[in-house]
Amino acid sequence: MSIRSLYGVPERKGQVKRAAVPEIAGLFGAMFNWSNAKLLAAAMLAGGAGGWFASKLTAKGESDMDTAKKAFQNERARADIGYLRTRLQDEYAKSKAADDERTMRLLS
Repeated sequence: MSIRSLYGVPERKGQVKRAAVPEIAGLFGAMFNWSNAKLLAAAMLAGGAGGWFASKLTAKGESDMDTAKKAFQNERARADIGYLRTRLQDEYAKSKAADDERTMRLLS
């Protein structure tokens, strides 16, 4: 006894028909038409052209390179000045500490 007979559904006879590969390909082909392909191609071309144009607008020029070099040199000079300042302060602190160390005199 099958479930179909319990609910009064007639039994199937023979094989169940399955969709063949060409029919599935035909369904996808019907969904994809040439107007959609043209629209997608136009959007891709417009996006590529826009990206190329934006890259040309924001490209670094010769003056930008000079500015970057000067900024690097300034930062390097600041680092050197900071290093020298620290060395001078350390030497001054050592000499000051040496001056402050005086021998004790005992008065009797």
